[in-house]
Amino acid sequence: MKVNCKVSINAKAMINELPETWNHQDYLNILDLVGFDAAGMAESEIKEMAMMSLADQEPEESAGLILKYRLSEKLSEGQIQQLSHEMQEDKVSEEYPDIFLHEALFNVNQLLFKSFNGKFPNAHAIALDLDLRVKPANCMEQEEQVPAIIIQALAEALGEHSAIARLYEDEISGRKAFTDAKGILWKFSKEKTGDNTFHIRLFSSEYWLHDLPNKEVYETTIKLFEAEEGED
Repeated sequence: MKVNCKVSINAKAMINELPETWNHQDYLNILDLVGFDAAGMAESEIKEMAMMSLADQEPEESAGLILKYRLSEKLSEGQIQQLSHEMQEDKVSEEYPDIFLHEALFNVNQLLFKSFNGKFPNAHAIALDLDLRVKPANCMEQEEQVPAIIIQALAEALGEHSAIARLYEDEISGRKAFTDAKGILWKFSKEKTGDNTFHIRLFSSEYWLHDLPNKEVYETTIKLFEAEEGED
């Protein structure tokens, strides 16, 4: 199915932390994991003490602890141990083979970067604000395909030399299902503002979206993937 899109990129900002990633309870849990008794501490001190407690350990020890805290259900002990060393040198939130772990790895990396005052690489994310007018509008009602629509609509502004264009040529052209789009868009919200217009706020890796202009308005036509009859 072909979808006509008008894309209005309103603002693009580089950030080093996703909103609402780590909360007060997380910092209390981290203190508990490192064996620190936070009883009697003021709430305003908990975050700083948690980060200081991480920095008091060896970098790979704290990396392993936070990776296990956030990703023990996704990664094996061996994978966690390997990543705890690799992430001191590499931006694993851009390079790890499983794209659906990139957001969590970014969050872990940035907590360690701040705790260790730069001993870990400083990764960045992109916050993007845009308006998207689509015809037919009902294609946005199928939540599973919305990430693909957004990425395909942004493809023209990203350009042919972008990482997305190079790695996902078949998905961008609609020849193949764009299942990784949900891994590229770490967080997004969609608000219908007109009959066929939607306001989109999203967060993704700098690796994927740094080629986007800060502001741009353009029209493009995308082709959504349609499975052939009998194809899963």
